[in-house]
Amino acid sequence: MQLRSVDMWNQGRRTDAYRGKHRILGENFSLLHQLIFTNEQWNMAGMEDKAPRQDLQAWLDRTQPRFSLTTYAKGEYDRALAVYRDKGHVSACP
Repeated sequence: MQLRSVDMWNQGRRTDAYRGKHRILGENFSLLHQLIFTNEQWNMAGMEDKAPRQDLQAWLDRTQPRFSLTTYAKGEYDRALAVYRDKGHVSACP
């Protein structure tokens, strides 16, 4: 039987108790919500029925640093987001 679901449980990473199989439905609803929300934001920005610009990567290369570090909490344990861009690939590590 094919599940037709986002599968983070059987063919991928090891699961822990928090992300057990009982969360499959919730994960799918969460992803669906993100897609709907993003589509609404895209439409509100005046981009309804428009494809993303073809020169988006060139714009990113011109305007965004190859590496950035954004600190979002300071205290006993500082927290930050590191972003590394390399030839169209983006890696982020919170």
